[in-house]
Amino acid sequence: MPLVGLLLGVTVLIQIARQLLQCCLGTRKRPVPTNTNSDSELSNHDSCDAQSKAWIGSRKFVVKAKVKETSEVMSYYLVPQDSKSLPRFLPGQYITLMLNIPGQKKTVKRCYSLSSAPCSEYYRITVKYVPNGTGSTFLHDSVHVGSVLDVYAPAGKFHLNETSDKPVVLIAGGIGITPFLSMVDDIAENSQRKILLVNSVRNGREYIRKEDLQILEDEHSQLRVVTIFTA
Repeated sequence: MPLVGLLLGVTVLIQIARQLLQCCLGTRKRPVPTNTNSDSELSNHDSCDAQSKAWIGSRKFVVKAKVKETSEVMSYYLVPQDSKSLPRFLPGQYITLMLNIPGQKKTVKRCYSLSSAPCSEYYRITVKYVPNGTGSTFLHDSVHVGSVLDVYAPAGKFHLNETSDKPVVLIAGGIGITPFLSMVDDIAENSQRKILLVNSVRNGREYIRKEDLQILEDEHSQLRVVTIFTA
């Protein structure tokens, strides 16, 4: 069994290396997709305010949309209740939710990566349901369109270096893809940096935002997506 695992690992590394070479050394033409992004009604890449500063403390946000990505994953589109502009965040950062959950003695604090491009009229988080998970269970079962949440401003040091034009290699597993979705969206729309996204998922049913990634790959020649199915 150790030998089988070693051979599988070497095979995966060879596949990644080949894709990385293609990404960094060459491009290929791709057909224009016939369908459009499913989030087009919510998207507005010119609406974020680069001059707007992050707020202090919590701010009220309303759930504008709740989208089922897979059987266990939901995306939440959050808009400010005061309708004021949103500050631009760095791709890869997260927001903090303060959840008032019935039965809990204290407010539950949870951090979730922002999974959309920085310039938008909303903040999007993508949350996996975890059995007996206090925060994820509450969000999946009790938070719906129209719900109001207390949100702290985007933060975090794990983010894209936007001053560089070097190729980017992103390696994700399962729900861990969420901060990379923000990075891929931002680079594809705003620069010619080459991107290699290696995404490991158990099977096609658990592939988060598969169609959106395919559309981006079709539209932007600098993006390559390598998918590894573990089951």
